[in-house]
This record gives sequence, structure tokens and C-alpha cells, in this order.
Amino acid sequence: EMFSLWLKQEKINRFSTLGYSMGGKFSLGLSEQFPEQVEQSILSAPDGLHTSIWYSLATSFPVKSLFKYTIDHPAFFFSLTKFISKTGIAPSKLVQFSESQMATSKLRKQVFYTWANFQELYTNKQTLDKLVNTHQIKIRLILGQKDTIINIKRIHPIVKRIQDINPDILPTGHGRLFQDSAPLLTQYLLH
Repeated sequence: EMFSLWLKQEKINRFSTLGYSMGGKFSLGLSEQFPEQVEQSILSAPDGLHTSIWYSLATSFPVKSLFKYTIDHPAFFFSLTKFISKTGIAPSKLVQFSESQMATSKLRKQVFYTWANFQELYTNKQTLDKLVNTHQIKIRLILGQKDTIINIKRIHPIVKRIQDINPDILPTGHGRLFQDSAPLLTQYLLH
């Protein structure tokens, strides 16, 4: 409702959305809510197309309390990441990213409340298909070959069967993807 009012106030009839990482959820959500007005949705390493098992587990009812406890008492989390690093259960880049997102109390709270409050923002293949084929929204997708956060192997199968979604794949990881995709973003916005 707030966004609708803003569009009317600014007299905006058509617009594009751009979302990087967690912002992908919002970009897709706006495209779903305003399909007649969205020209294109540009998604760079978008969250919301595939839900990882870790995300689902962390936001499930029984584990959510433990997750909240970890936010206030992070020693357990850092012990766990140390164990994961030593055993190689997860890629080291993923562990480093996780530790950086949990480094301070403010960051930990931001992670918890973001994950908890936005867990319902999810776009499935059928919705994507409808946005592209029924509403003719151009979906631009940028993925990182070395991205361990938004894994290309998980997203590619979701979008490869939808006509007119051809991901641009850059040889980079999650942290640099948005910066490295600047030339593509300029190209998308000018065409």
C-alpha cells in the first residue's frame, strides 16, 4: 500500500526493479504486486528463488529459539563455524561470509530479524513463468560462478526452463558480484 501511494504521488506509471542478494526478494515481490507496471526486474545473486536448508532450518519454529539465543550469545555460533572450517563441511568462503555477518551484536540482530521477518518472501518457478509469459516482464538474472551464498547450481535449474530468462554468469563470488556487474546493469537500464 505504501509503495502504491508513493507511485501515485510521484506519478510513476512504469518502473524497473533491481535487487541484489536479499534485495532480490523485494524486487520479485514488487514485480508480483505490480506486474502491469514493471518493465524489467534485474536480479543479481537473488535470494528468494531458492531457499537453502540452513535458512529453512534457522527460521523453523523449533530452531528459531536457538537461533535467537545465538544472536545474544554468539560463542556457540563461532565454535560451530570453527568446527565446520576444520572439517570442511561447508566451503570456507561461506563460513567466512557467515562469520562476517555475525561479527557484531548489531549485525547479528539484523540477520535474525531479516531472516525471521522476510522468510515468506519467496518466488517459485510458476510465479516467475507467469511474470515473464503473462505480464511480459523482462527478468534479468546475474549469477556468480564462485558464489557460495546464492549457489548457481540451485538457481539455474529453476530458471532454465522459463523462456526468455538467460542468466549472465560472471566469474566472481557473492561479495563482489554487484560491483562486478555494473557494466551489465548499465546495459540493462539503457535498453
